[in-house]
Amino acid sequence: MKREYLVTTLAQDRVGLLSRVAMVFSRRGINIERLTLAESAMKGIASISMVIHTDGRTARQIVKQIEKQVEVLQAFAAERPGINQHMEKDLQMVTY
Repeated sequence: MKREYLVTTLAQDRVGLLSRVAMVFSRRGINIERLTLAESAMKGIASISMVIHTDGRTARQIVKQIEKQVEVLQAFAAERPGINQHMEKDLQMVTY
């Protein structure tokens, strides 16, 4: 059963990173519903948060594929509960 997941990635801020991460979703035919990209507390490290609709198995596979990218330090997925609050917090961080 498809559910809403938040996939978050911490990676070195390099040219083309967002494109390569988005290709992982594109290859599987998964639409990114929401996307937030921001610099993390550590200089040179980007935080990419994406909301997707998929099943748990596919979400775990996507995280494994994203972590194979050279620049990626960590990736993880969280299921729907509390997801909107997390995205709102990310958006507030970006606007300030």
